[in-house]
Amino acid sequence: MNECLLLRISEVCRMLSLSRTTVYSLLDQSNGLRTVRVGRARRVPADEVRMWIKNRVGATTPEGLP
Repeated sequence: MNECLLLRISEVCRMLSLSRTTVYSLLDQSNGLRTVRVGRARRVPADEVRMWIKNRVGATTPEGLP
């Protein structure tokens, strides 16, 4: 298995093409990305990033389109 299950904030930034400040803002929102604490570090589950993207794409799809 080559895929990481928990991503660093910098990896999330690259995946989403967002700034570090924007990603941290998403982490602080109630409907934003959830994190896991590993010691002092925050990690974002890869599935959480995928789900967030899926929800965002679904929210921007015009009604009536498949």
